[in-house]
Amino acid sequence: MSTFELRRLGEEDVGWAGSLAAAAGFRSYRPGRLTKALEDGEAFAALRAGRGLGFAVFGGVRPEVELHLLVVARPDRRCGVGRALLEHAHDALVARGHERVFLEVGETNRAARALYRSLGYVAVGRRPAYYPNGDAALILSRDLPRTPVVDPNS
Repeated sequence: MSTFELRRLGEEDVGWAGSLAAAAGFRSYRPGRLTKALEDGEAFAALRAGRGLGFAVFGGVRPEVELHLLVVARPDRRCGVGRALLEHAHDALVARGHERVFLEVGETNRAARALYRSLGYVAVGRRPAYYPNGDAALILSRDLPRTPVVDPNS
C-alpha cells in the first residue's frame, strides 16, 4: 500500500476538496462552505505527492462531535485512505477534548457501514427515508479513547 500524508485540511485545500465533494455527489460542499467548516469545526486531509485523496469534516460542541462528511476520491477507495483519515481525526479530536463521535450513514451504504463498524462505531438510532433517494440513515456513534494514539499536532 502506498503511503500518504495526513494533516489538517487548510485553506489551500479548499479547491480540490470542493471538486472532490462535487464529484462524489456532495454539491453543497462548495469552497465557501468548506472555508466555513474550517473556521467552525475540524477538518482533515489525506494527500499523496500533493494530490488530494480525501478529506473529513467534523463539527460539534465538546465533548461530542459529528462527522459531517467523509469523501475519498473514487480511484483511492478501498486503499485505506478513509480508515487512515478517521484514525488520524480520532486522535486529533481526543487531543482537543472530544469524547464521542456521531455520524449518519445510508442504511444501504454497505462499504461505509463496514468501515465504521470496523472502527468501533455502533448504531444508536435510525432516521427513516432521510436521504433524497428514500434511503434511511443509521445514526452511529463511538466513544473516543481518553488519550491520543499518535501525535495530534500532525
